[in-house]
Amino acid sequence: LNVMTHEIMNSIVPVTSLSDTLKKKMHSFKESPSDPSDPDWKDMEFALDTIYRRSAGLLRFAETYQNLTQKIVPNMELYNLYELINSVHFLMNPSLRQKGIRFELRTDNPDVTAYMDRDLIEQVIINFITNATNAVNGKEHPQIYLFSGNDTEGHPFITIADNGYGIPESIRNNIFIPFFSTKKNGNGIGLSISREIVKLHHAEIHVQSQEKQGSAFTILFSSKNGKYS
Repeated sequence: LNVMTHEIMNSIVPVTSLSDTLKKKMHSFKESPSDPSDPDWKDMEFALDTIYRRSAGLLRFAETYQNLTQKIVPNMELYNLYELINSVHFLMNPSLRQKGIRFELRTDNPDVTAYMDRDLIEQVIINFITNATNAVNGKEHPQIYLFSGNDTEGHPFITIADNGYGIPESIRNNIFIPFFSTKKNGNGIGLSISREIVKLHHAEIHVQSQEKQGSAFTILFSSKNGKYS
Protein backbone atom coordinates (compact mmCIF):
# COMPACT_ATOMS: atom_id res chain seq x y z
CA LEU A 1 0.00 0.00 0.00
CA ASN A 2 2.84 2.41 0.86
CA VAL A 3 4.48 1.64 -2.48
CA MET A 4 1.29 2.31 -4.43
CA THR A 5 0.52 5.52 -2.55
CA HIS A 6 4.04 6.85 -3.11
CA GLU A 7 4.06 6.17 -6.85
CA ILE A 8 0.53 7.47 -7.40
CA MET A 9 1.24 10.72 -5.55
CA ASN A 10 4.43 11.34 -7.53
CA SER A 11 2.48 11.14 -10.79
CA ILE A 12 -0.81 12.73 -9.75
CA VAL A 13 0.75 16.05 -8.64
CA PRO A 14 2.27 16.92 -12.07
CA VAL A 15 -0.77 15.56 -13.94
CA THR A 16 -3.06 17.79 -11.85
CA SER A 17 -0.83 20.83 -12.41
CA LEU A 18 -0.62 20.24 -16.16
CA SER A 19 -4.40 19.73 -16.31
CA ASP A 20 -4.90 23.08 -14.55
CA THR A 21 -2.55 24.80 -17.03
CA LEU A 22 -4.49 23.22 -19.90
CA LYS A 23 -7.81 24.35 -18.41
CA LYS A 24 -6.58 27.95 -18.18
CA LYS A 25 -5.32 27.86 -21.76
CA MET A 26 -8.67 26.53 -23.00
CA HIS A 27 -10.43 29.34 -21.13
CA SER A 28 -8.23 31.92 -22.88
CA PHE A 29 -9.11 30.33 -26.23
CA LYS A 30 -12.80 30.78 -25.43
CA GLU A 31 -12.18 34.45 -24.70
CA SER A 32 -10.14 34.92 -27.86
CA PRO A 33 -10.55 32.09 -30.40
CA SER A 34 -7.46 31.32 -32.47
CA ASP A 35 -6.66 29.46 -35.66
CA PRO A 36 -6.29 25.67 -35.18
CA SER A 37 -2.87 25.95 -36.80
CA ASP A 38 -1.73 28.21 -33.91
CA PRO A 39 1.23 26.63 -32.03
CA ASP A 40 -0.80 26.87 -28.80
CA TRP A 41 -3.20 24.30 -30.20
CA LYS A 42 -0.29 21.95 -30.77
CA ASP A 43 0.77 22.50 -27.14
CA MET A 44 -2.72 21.62 -25.98
CA GLU A 45 -2.75 18.47 -28.07
CA PHE A 46 0.65 17.47 -26.66
CA ALA A 47 -0.56 18.24 -23.12
CA LEU A 48 -3.61 16.00 -23.53
CA ASP A 49 -1.46 13.24 -24.98
CA THR A 50 1.01 13.60 -22.08
CA ILE A 51 -1.77 13.41 -19.48
CA TYR A 52 -3.29 10.37 -21.18
CA ARG A 53 0.05 8.55 -21.49
CA ARG A 54 1.09 9.16 -17.86
CA SER A 55 -2.37 8.17 -16.60
CA ALA A 56 -2.27 4.99 -18.67
CA GLY A 57 1.28 4.31 -17.48
CA LEU A 58 0.24 4.78 -13.86
CA LEU A 59 -2.70 2.41 -14.34
CA ARG A 60 -0.37 -0.21 -15.79
CA PHE A 61 2.04 0.34 -12.90
CA ALA A 62 -0.79 -0.22 -10.42
CA GLU A 63 -1.88 -3.38 -12.21
CA THR A 64 1.70 -4.66 -12.25
CA TYR A 65 2.16 -4.15 -8.50
CA GLN A 66 -1.22 -5.56 -7.43
CA ASN A 67 0.49 -8.84 -6.73
CA LEU A 68 3.90 -8.15 -5.21
CA THR A 69 4.86 -11.83 -5.55
CA GLN A 70 4.37 -11.66 -9.31
CA LYS A 71 7.55 -11.43 -11.35
CA ILE A 72 7.59 -8.14 -13.25
CA VAL A 73 8.58 -8.52 -16.88
CA PRO A 74 9.33 -5.18 -18.59
CA ASN A 75 7.76 -4.61 -21.99
CA MET A 76 11.00 -3.73 -23.78
CA GLU A 77 10.83 -1.55 -26.87
CA LEU A 78 13.18 0.92 -28.52
CA TYR A 79 12.51 4.56 -27.56
CA ASN A 80 14.10 7.90 -28.33
CA LEU A 81 15.50 9.26 -25.06
CA TYR A 82 15.13 12.94 -25.92
CA GLU A 83 11.47 12.46 -26.85
CA LEU A 84 10.96 10.69 -23.53
CA ILE A 85 12.57 13.36 -21.37
CA ASN A 86 10.84 16.10 -23.39
CA SER A 87 7.51 14.50 -22.50
CA VAL A 88 8.48 14.28 -18.81
CA HIS A 89 9.67 17.90 -18.89
CA PHE A 90 6.33 18.98 -20.36
CA LEU A 91 4.50 17.04 -17.64
CA MET A 92 6.54 18.24 -14.66
CA ASN A 93 7.38 21.83 -15.63
CA PRO A 94 4.06 23.48 -14.61
CA SER A 95 4.24 22.15 -11.02
CA LEU A 96 7.97 22.97 -10.72
CA ARG A 97 7.41 26.46 -12.09
CA GLN A 98 4.75 27.03 -9.43
CA LYS A 99 7.41 26.21 -6.83
CA GLY A 100 9.82 28.70 -8.40
CA ILE A 101 12.15 25.95 -9.66
CA ARG A 102 13.93 26.40 -12.98
CA PHE A 103 13.63 23.14 -14.95
CA GLU A 104 15.96 22.77 -17.95
CA LEU A 105 16.01 20.17 -20.71
CA ARG A 106 19.28 19.34 -22.48
CA THR A 107 20.81 16.72 -24.77
CA ASP A 108 24.10 16.19 -26.55
CA ASN A 109 22.42 13.94 -29.12
CA PRO A 110 18.65 14.07 -29.78
CA ASP A 111 18.75 10.79 -31.74
CA VAL A 112 19.92 8.47 -28.94
CA THR A 113 17.64 5.47 -28.35
CA ALA A 114 17.48 2.70 -25.76
CA TYR A 115 15.43 -0.42 -25.08
CA MET A 116 13.11 0.03 -22.11
CA ASP A 117 9.65 -0.28 -20.66
CA ARG A 118 8.70 3.36 -21.14
CA ASP A 119 6.04 3.46 -18.43
CA LEU A 120 8.38 2.06 -15.78
CA ILE A 121 11.38 4.24 -16.72
CA GLU A 122 9.15 7.32 -16.84
CA GLN A 123 8.09 6.51 -13.27
CA VAL A 124 11.75 6.29 -12.22
CA ILE A 125 12.51 9.69 -13.79
CA ILE A 126 9.51 11.23 -12.01
CA ASN A 127 10.74 9.76 -8.71
CA PHE A 128 14.19 11.29 -9.21
CA ILE A 129 12.71 14.67 -10.14
CA THR A 130 10.48 14.56 -7.06
CA ASN A 131 13.54 13.90 -4.89
CA ALA A 132 15.42 16.72 -6.65
CA THR A 133 12.48 19.03 -5.90
CA ASN A 134 12.90 18.28 -2.19
CA ALA A 135 16.69 18.66 -2.46
CA VAL A 136 16.48 22.23 -3.81
CA ASN A 137 13.85 23.37 -1.30
CA GLY A 138 15.16 26.51 0.34
CA LYS A 139 17.82 27.23 -2.28
CA GLU A 140 17.95 30.83 -3.50
CA HIS A 141 17.97 29.87 -7.19
CA PRO A 142 16.68 26.29 -7.35
CA GLN A 143 17.39 24.43 -10.58
CA ILE A 144 16.80 20.93 -11.91
CA TYR A 145 18.28 19.61 -15.15
CA LEU A 146 17.17 16.73 -17.34
CA PHE A 147 19.79 15.37 -19.77
CA SER A 148 19.99 12.60 -22.36
CA GLY A 149 22.84 11.34 -24.51
CA ASN A 150 25.56 8.70 -24.87
CA ASP A 151 28.48 8.20 -22.50
CA THR A 152 32.06 7.77 -23.72
CA GLU A 153 31.51 4.02 -24.19
CA GLY A 154 28.35 4.54 -26.22
CA HIS A 155 25.82 3.63 -23.54
CA PRO A 156 22.58 5.67 -23.67
CA PHE A 157 21.85 7.61 -20.49
CA ILE A 158 19.36 9.90 -18.80
CA THR A 159 20.53 12.16 -15.96
CA ILE A 160 18.47 14.12 -13.45
CA ALA A 161 20.63 16.74 -11.73
CA ASP A 162 19.95 19.50 -9.22
CA ASN A 163 21.77 22.32 -7.43
CA GLY A 164 20.38 21.31 -4.06
CA TYR A 165 22.03 20.56 -0.73
CA GLY A 166 23.55 17.27 -1.81
CA ILE A 167 23.68 13.91 -0.03
CA PRO A 168 26.00 13.65 3.00
CA GLU A 169 28.76 11.13 2.36
CA SER A 170 27.89 9.36 5.61
CA ILE A 171 24.52 8.20 4.25
CA ARG A 172 25.24 7.99 0.52
CA ASN A 173 25.50 4.19 0.59
CA ASN A 174 22.14 3.88 2.34
CA ILE A 175 19.84 5.85 0.05
CA PHE A 176 18.62 2.80 -1.91
CA ILE A 177 17.83 0.76 1.19
CA PRO A 178 14.04 0.23 1.46
CA PHE A 179 12.37 2.55 4.00
CA PHE A 180 15.57 4.52 4.64
CA SER A 181 14.81 8.25 4.59
CA THR A 182 16.26 11.44 6.03
CA LYS A 183 13.06 13.40 5.40
CA LYS A 184 10.72 13.98 8.35
CA ASN A 185 7.72 12.53 6.52
CA GLY A 186 9.68 10.38 4.07
CA ASN A 187 8.95 6.68 3.57
CA GLY A 188 12.17 5.61 1.83
CA ILE A 189 10.32 3.90 -0.98
CA GLY A 190 10.99 5.92 -4.15
CA LEU A 191 14.71 5.23 -4.58
CA SER A 192 14.49 1.55 -3.66
CA ILE A 193 11.69 0.99 -6.18
CA SER A 194 13.59 2.96 -8.82
CA ARG A 195 16.67 0.80 -8.33
CA GLU A 196 14.63 -2.40 -8.73
CA ILE A 197 13.01 -1.11 -11.93
CA VAL A 198 16.39 -0.15 -13.38
CA LYS A 199 17.78 -3.59 -12.48
CA LEU A 200 14.91 -5.19 -14.42
CA HIS A 201 16.25 -3.33 -17.47
CA HIS A 202 19.78 -4.71 -16.98
CA ALA A 203 20.74 -1.06 -16.56
CA GLU A 204 22.62 0.82 -13.84
CA ILE A 205 22.08 3.84 -11.59
CA HIS A 206 25.09 6.07 -10.95
CA VAL A 207 24.93 8.73 -8.23
CA GLN A 208 27.16 11.78 -7.90
CA SER A 209 26.71 14.27 -5.09
CA GLN A 210 28.50 17.10 -3.33
CA GLU A 211 27.19 18.61 -0.14
CA LYS A 212 25.76 22.12 -0.62
CA GLN A 213 26.28 21.87 -4.40
CA GLY A 214 23.83 19.27 -5.66
CA SER A 215 23.32 15.73 -6.89
CA ALA A 216 23.00 13.86 -10.17
CA PHE A 217 21.26 10.52 -10.72
CA THR A 218 22.08 8.79 -13.99
CA ILE A 219 20.28 5.83 -15.56
CA LEU A 220 22.83 4.07 -17.75
CA PHE A 221 21.10 1.81 -20.28
CA SER A 222 22.30 -1.18 -22.19
CA SER A 223 23.85 -0.45 -25.59
CA LYS A 224 22.04 -3.54 -26.87
CA ASN A 225 18.57 -5.04 -26.49
CA GLY A 226 18.10 -5.96 -22.83
CA LYS A 227 21.72 -6.59 -21.84
CA TYR A 228 24.16 -4.13 -20.30
CA SER A 229 27.68 -4.49 -21.64
